[in-house]
Amino acid sequence: MLETEVSRPPTTVLPLDNRSWFEEVFSGIEHANLDYRVVGSTAIAAYLGEHANVRMRDIDVICFTRNAATVRMLQAEFDRKHTQLAHPITLPKLLVNIGRDNNGYCVNYNDLREPINEKVMQPVQLPFAETTITTIPPETLLHLYIARGGSLKPKDMPKLRKLAGFCANHPTKGLVHSDFEVFHRFAARMRSDYPWQTSLYRFLAQVDYVSGGKISKNHLVAKAIRHFSS
Repeated sequence: MLETEVSRPPTTVLPLDNRSWFEEVFSGIEHANLDYRVVGSTAIAAYLGEHANVRMRDIDVICFTRNAATVRMLQAEFDRKHTQLAHPITLPKLLVNIGRDNNGYCVNYNDLREPINEKVMQPVQLPFAETTITTIPPETLLHLYIARGGSLKPKDMPKLRKLAGFCANHPTKGLVHSDFEVFHRFAARMRSDYPWQTSLYRFLAQVDYVSGGKISKNHLVAKAIRHFSS
């Protein structure tokens, strides 16, 4: 697959120990022979550059695999190393809700397997924090935010408005809105299958927003929530 190069000067600079941590995370994923894409705030900051003003509390990474156990072991290793950092800022969070097999990319959810247009998940190389990250087209990034957890978090709205503006000014050739409907069907299915859990998710997101990030800024809480939901 041809990777898309987006040339933009790296304007988001992290302290040296965090740059090294980014590289260690990506190296660990590659060493596990996993195809992956960086998503979330890190990817948004890389796209927006000097206009980002995005706070990064973790590194969201989609790992395309049919063996979730490999990802869980790698996540446990990152969690262990993260607690040893002198000034931990970015907590790696590995996601497996999108898979890849011989037929291409797909959404995996319980008994649901829906194919995804190959272009939707095409790798995009972006400079970031004096290194290079592999992410996805900005439109895909935007729709993943809309679809995840069945609802949007209030704290994400400002950066998503900026990302939507970027998408409008820099559209990805060959992608149309219908390519992303699979993510919205996934979100609707999640809300239908887990009504009280998704309601709780929205409530906690609102509490976190009102409290200034008391939940999302706490790495121990984030790890506990991930462990409980996995």
